[in-house]
Amino acid sequence: MTFTSATLRREDFVFFCAIERIGNGDPKLRKKQSDDFPINSWFNYAFQFHIKDLCKRTDGMNSRRNFTFKGTDSDRDLGELSGRLGQMPDNTSVSVTVTEVVDPDYSCYTWPSAVVLAQFIWHHRAELRGKIILEISAGTCLPGILAAKIGATVIVSEYALNPVAVERCRSQAVQNQVAVRTAGVIWGQVTADLSALPALDVVVLSDVFYDPVNFSDVLFTIDFLLTRHPLAKCYFAYQIRDDNWNVHFLLRRFGLQCRKIELADFGGAGGELAGSNLPGSTEIEMFECRRRSLS
Repeated sequence: MTFTSATLRREDFVFFCAIERIGNGDPKLRKKQSDDFPINSWFNYAFQFHIKDLCKRTDGMNSRRNFTFKGTDSDRDLGELSGRLGQMPDNTSVSVTVTEVVDPDYSCYTWPSAVVLAQFIWHHRAELRGKIILEISAGTCLPGILAAKIGATVIVSEYALNPVAVERCRSQAVQNQVAVRTAGVIWGQVTADLSALPALDVVVLSDVFYDPVNFSDVLFTIDFLLTRHPLAKCYFAYQIRDDNWNVHFLLRRFGLQCRKIELADFGGAGGELAGSNLPGSTEIEMFECRRRSLS
């Protein structure tokens, strides 16, 4: 987070540094958690309390964050060859700018898993070009906007009962000069927007498994989408905040077939992706999930 306004007090900067360390998976902080009061519970409480106080003093201060995804030398060679053959060149560099707002709403920030998921999209840009992609709980929409920039048809969704969050998705797209469709989603429910989606090729999610209370509802929504769109693939990245939290048994319960994707396979294992300081030292896992048998 890069807030530098003079309205910030010293304790605000200390707090944001703590958020950065916890959000980026600082192993020293993770070791301090206890069964009675895990560090993530402390983080949720402190985040909400401090941000609400900060909002009163800053009146919605925001900051822009830039992410630049770059190709390799071989990508550039392929791009030049495609251009000579009259084909669409493979982009060798794409930048996405997102706006983060000081607000108690978690969707106002770009969390580490989002950058990893975006890196996955960038690595597979040639395959995803022209596909219809839904990003659920998009937040600052980094993966979705990147997908739109590489040529996919994109729908970004946010909490249906929070129209401000949905409108922020539109604003992020306008800021990046891409066209996306927005939709309202409620975990565990079949909303009108969810039912009205066109045939999907890909569903993507990042950092939606942050509160165990919602795990079943999240997977209900994924299960609904993959049942309704049986040819679609689902990719999700999530941060392991507590070693005792596990979504694997729920995946089996919903009958979802999943394959773990190694971060190194798509360049997502680094601590500083797309020119940012994310995902840091965060422990992140990524999976491909779909209804039919994986080949």
